[in-house]
Amino acid sequence: MADFDGTIKSTPETRADELANLGAGSSTPATKMFAVSATGNLFVASTLNGGPDSDPDLTDSAKTAFGQVSIFFAAMTKSIASTKNPKTGEFYSIYDYDALDAVIRRSGMFIQVGQNNYSFESDNWGMTLSSELVGVLMAGFTGDMVSIGRSLMPLVSSFGTEGFNLSGKSSSEVSTIGALVFVCEYLLGAVSITPILVYANLEDNKAAFKAGPCFNAEAGSFTYKLAKRQYLFVPPEFTDEALTINEAMDNEEFKRLVDKLTASLRESNTDTEPSED
Repeated sequence: MADFDGTIKSTPETRADELANLGAGSSTPATKMFAVSATGNLFVASTLNGGPDSDPDLTDSAKTAFGQVSIFFAAMTKSIASTKNPKTGEFYSIYDYDALDAVIRRSGMFIQVGQNNYSFESDNWGMTLSSELVGVLMAGFTGDMVSIGRSLMPLVSSFGTEGFNLSGKSSSEVSTIGALVFVCEYLLGAVSITPILVYANLEDNKAAFKAGPCFNAEAGSFTYKLAKRQYLFVPPEFTDEALTINEAMDNEEFKRLVDKLTASLRESNTDTEPSED
C-alpha cells in the first residue's frame, strides 16, 4: 500500500489556482496535436515545429519509436491476458497491478525516473471528472485537457469499472488495480516516450469506487488516493524491422517477447505490493 504522507493534493480550489496561474503566463505554446488509442493506453502528441507553417507529420524515426511502443503493448497485453493469476485462478486483467508491476520490473525495458502520490478531491463526474483526473496525472502536459479527457474517458471508465467490480467482492484476492499509459511525444523535433503507471489500493478508495465506474452525479464529493510512477522506456530492438502490428505478431522475436513477459508473470512474487520508494 502506498504511503500517502507528503501527498500532492488536488482539490477544486488548487486546480482553479493552477489554471489562473497558467493563464497569467505571457508565452504562447506551440500548437499541439494528439491521438489516443481506442483503450486510452497509447497517447501520442506532437507539435507543429515552430509554427502553423511547419510540417505536422512525424519523422520516420518518430514513427518507428512509436510503432515499437504499440508492438510492445500488444505483446504485453497478450501475455497478461493469457496468464492466470495464481491468487484467483482467473486470467489476469490488463488493469491488475501485480501483472503490470511484474512486467515493468522484469522485462528490463523500464527505468523508473519518478513517483508521486495524489489525494484527488472532486464533486464532478463523467467528462469533467475525466478531464480533471487526466490533468492531474499528466501534470506538466499542456493542451486542450477537455479534449484529452474525452479521449482518455475509456481508460478512466475501465479503471473505475475494475475498481467497482472488485470492491463489490467480499473476499477479493486483488488488493490494487493499475493502468499503464505510454505517453509518446514528438515535441519540436524531439522524441520522448514516458510510460506512466497509475495505481490505486482498493481499500483506500472503497467509497470512491462504490460511486460507480464513471462516478455518477448522485455520488457527491469524494477523495481518490492514487499513486503514479514515471519511467523511461527502452523498446525491443527487433521491432525496427516490423512495419505493422500484424507483421510483428508473426515475427519469431515477437513470440519470444510474449514468452518472456509471460515467464515474468509466472515467476513474480504473488504478494507484490506497490513500492513506497
